[in-house]
Amino acid sequence: MTGPEREKSNRLKVYRYVKDGIVSQDLRPGTMIHERDLAQTLGVSRTPVREALQTLQDDGWLTVIPRKGTVVRPLGRAEIEEVLQLRVIIGAAGIKFSVGRIGANAFAHLKSLIAGQEAAAAGLDYMKFIEADMQLHVAMVRLAGNRRLSLIAEELLDNFRRVGLEAVRGRQELSGPIAQHKAIVAALEAGDACAAENILIDHIECVRRALLGPGLRCSDP
Repeated sequence: MTGPEREKSNRLKVYRYVKDGIVSQDLRPGTMIHERDLAQTLGVSRTPVREALQTLQDDGWLTVIPRKGTVVRPLGRAEIEEVLQLRVIIGAAGIKFSVGRIGANAFAHLKSLIAGQEAAAAGLDYMKFIEADMQLHVAMVRLAGNRRLSLIAEELLDNFRRVGLEAVRGRQELSGPIAQHKAIVAALEAGDACAAENILIDHIECVRRALLGPGLRCSDP
């Protein structure tokens, strides 16, 4: 590996390490990020660390506080609203274009993801719960057969994970989202795109309510 290639690889390594820490909440909002500590932890020079932190700042994951330094940027209300709006838009498009295209094997896969989420809920494993949640929603988008729509969903996955994990962390009861997922899949099996979309909207509103307080509605199907 040449010098430039190594620097690029190290930069991506730092970027992914910090971003994964933020998404998983190992690095909570307000956590200080130190170049030297990261360089020592990951065994890289400070140049790729500095460049990766700048990119993370440009992408909205970090912020610089004057006279303090670089810290993990907290989720603001506007950002949460934007992410949830995108989940509705992308999810509804996936539902619209996938109805009538999904075969028995695909439905079996969706149900297996829900079963995995149920297992995670039983053990209150929030990270596995959200990972199964994200896999399910992305799978439903992929079934629409629109490659560009799938790429957009996958590009936003880390934002979706972070918001989703923030919504469920600490909850002792996770049956509501699972019931809604089952209802969405059942509506897709019945070929009822309208019902599936309405349940999706209700599902995302529950996430919004958990994070931001009362909204329009939030009920299990």
